[in-house]
Amino acid sequence: GTSNLKGKTIVAYEEGYLDWLRPTHDGLEVETDGSFGMLPLLVESLGGTWVRSAELSSDDLAGADVVLVLHPDQPWQPDQLERLGDYVRGGGSLLVAAEPRIAQRGSASSFDEVLQPTAIRVHDDTAIGHQANWQDSFEAFAHPAAVGATETWGGFGFRDGSSLQAAWPARPVLVGRYGYATPGSDAALTSVFRYEAGHRLGDLVLAAEQRFGGGRVFVLGDTSPLANQMLVESYGFAGRLLGYLASQGGTPQAPWRQLLSFLAAGGLIALLVWRPAPAQVALCSITMAATLACVVATSRWSSRVLPDGRDHK
Repeated sequence: GTSNLKGKTIVAYEEGYLDWLRPTHDGLEVETDGSFGMLPLLVESLGGTWVRSAELSSDDLAGADVVLVLHPDQPWQPDQLERLGDYVRGGGSLLVAAEPRIAQRGSASSFDEVLQPTAIRVHDDTAIGHQANWQDSFEAFAHPAAVGATETWGGFGFRDGSSLQAAWPARPVLVGRYGYATPGSDAALTSVFRYEAGHRLGDLVLAAEQRFGGGRVFVLGDTSPLANQMLVESYGFAGRLLGYLASQGGTPQAPWRQLLSFLAAGGLIALLVWRPAPAQVALCSITMAATLACVVATSRWSSRVLPDGRDHK
């Protein structure tokens, strides 16, 4: 994986349950910190170009490497959905960040309309970790966006989002191993959390991905990893995720990689059973351990996220 966004364009849809304010020095109220105003700065510091689009027009989509939709709360026009579908089928990347649903005057969550052609759905619930910010509660699948992210202190930046359904051919990327999902969005609005019989307990899918035509759709069950308040902790995950989507990078979950690994492992086991010499078994174990250590170290080093502006004039 890589977080280098040099020469890449991130197009963000302007409509949504969001604002682009930035935190101010000595701000006394949480509301003055804004929602997503720091995200463009992160993209630019990694060498990327940030574009806000009011309609996701054909011209905006033509130059996009990643299209970002943050908790849309207005009905979609049919031509918008058609353009977005054609963009992904043609090889583009779509990142959708959802949250517990809202339904109030003039505003209602509409991410279901975007995800309708995929096998990913956002449950009508609030996913809650057994510790604040899902501390020590995650299980990350092998994925470029998850390399090097710490599960101990908010490395993924999730707070109280919604769980996902990821049916085939979609694949889970991040699972809340220790937590539960309470129906509806009242828990997110009131900050009153209580597990009751019948609530889904454990192994909640919080991030999922699906190949769609020539492109891919990636869904987060929470907008917090991209929001101002959590970005100071989750910028590594956010940077790798955007870099992965912008570069259309590969993933260990690719079927051909899975098949090749299975065949290689089966062949190795067969050879060791056929000639079970102790020295060969020991040498094989040492070689595989050293190789794994080198690969993990190389992946972690190459996927570092350094938002210091070195890739942005």
